[in-house]
Amino acid sequence: MAMQNDIDPKDRLIIGALQRNARMSIKSLAATTGLARSTVRDRLSRLEETGVITGYRVETALPDGQHVKAFLLVKLEKTPAHDVVARVENFDDVTKCHSVSGDTDLIVEMSSDTIASLNDTRDSIASLPAVLSVNTSIVLRTDIDRNASNGG
Repeated sequence: MAMQNDIDPKDRLIIGALQRNARMSIKSLAATTGLARSTVRDRLSRLEETGVITGYRVETALPDGQHVKAFLLVKLEKTPAHDVVARVENFDDVTKCHSVSGDTDLIVEMSSDTIASLNDTRDSIASLPAVLSVNTSIVLRTDIDRNASNGG
């Protein structure tokens, strides 16, 4: 992995442009940064290979009422339950699954287009073998989201 000192001002220009628009073409990046296309392509390859750029993502801004987030607090018969986690991973609405200590065994993060879709996935998870109970908490508002600005 590259150290922060390995990134020069030209790399910072490329990274900054991509942070504003991750879908920017090499031609547009070259025009924005004032670098040749071949230079941008080479620098992008190096930044990816050294782990400075770890991926590209799309953020969506869906209208209110069309994007529902929830946390499922799942209690299992026994842990670890790798088979349950493997099955949970197959649900499109599931964005993260955390194994945790305490009374709850798994915290499943979900994001659905509708309450009905969220509920269907929740019911499917609740009916998995080895799942004792599921407590659902719908997200009303996100007050802090540090991952939204740092790519995580």
